[in-house]
Amino acid sequence: MIRRSSPYPVPAGDILVSVLRRGVAAAVDLALIGLPILLGALDLVRRTGTVDAAGARVLAIEAAVMTIAYHTIGVAWTGKTVGKAVMQCRVVRLDNGGRVTASQALIRALVVTIALVRPDYAIPALLLVYGWAWFDPRQQGLHDRAAGTIVVLD
Repeated sequence: MIRRSSPYPVPAGDILVSVLRRGVAAAVDLALIGLPILLGALDLVRRTGTVDAAGARVLAIEAAVMTIAYHTIGVAWTGKTVGKAVMQCRVVRLDNGGRVTASQALIRALVVTIALVRPDYAIPALLLVYGWAWFDPRQQGLHDRAAGTIVVLD
């Protein structure tokens, strides 16, 4: 059931998570995804002495696949990633507060991954995707808006 008293309704009984809490959850998730990529890069440097363009492309593809899989599976299956579980929050559908569909979870993951496509623009792009929540009345990032989801306390 949606609360209609608010000009920006959220599912009844749900409490939106602060942008700060979401940021900490995202940092935990980034560390979990980034650590294997970093280890792969270090192994590549150890074996070849450098990371050439081909190696960088392989690492970028691995990072994209891991990001999409990690976020899609976690959010579709439990409504959470490890970072969200640590910060006691979950992703729900905006329209009814129910479980996120696999397609909604995939959309969220794709928006985040697209922000990472160009490493030289990744930080500003991620700040835009996640930072949008600072200005949104429902504290939705661009990935939430695209998927029709919100993040609430668990």
